[in-house]
Amino acid sequence: SLNILYNLPARLALGEVSEPAYAVDIRAGRILSASAHPGRKELTLCKVSMGRALTVITNVKGVEEGATYAISLLPPRRIGGVLSEGMFLGSEDGLLKVEKGEGELLRRVEDKYLKEVRREVLTFIRGD
Repeated sequence: SLNILYNLPARLALGEVSEPAYAVDIRAGRILSASAHPGRKELTLCKVSMGRALTVITNVKGVEEGATYAISLLPPRRIGGVLSEGMFLGSEDGLLKVEKGEGELLRRVEDKYLKEVRREVLTFIRGD
């Protein structure tokens, strides 16, 4: 879920931020499991712990079980019949691993990792 109102005070504490990617929570998530998507062989289905368990589907290969990554919490959507609740932050360098506690809100993230989240947020706002 978006948790827009629930976590608004934490995002406002970031100060003057006009980055659309910060409209959603970006949190540290530990990979509990990573397996092939049952209906889409090019995708990986990840079970992630962020204080609660959720599912993130990705096309990125090499997600490491036990590793902690930056994950944006996006509106849930079905991908190949399975509900995905977020997106890993990554760039051409790979996924963003973090040294934060499970579920911890990430305050600042390098711009190169925000491109896809920014696109998703703006698409959601426009209603595309």
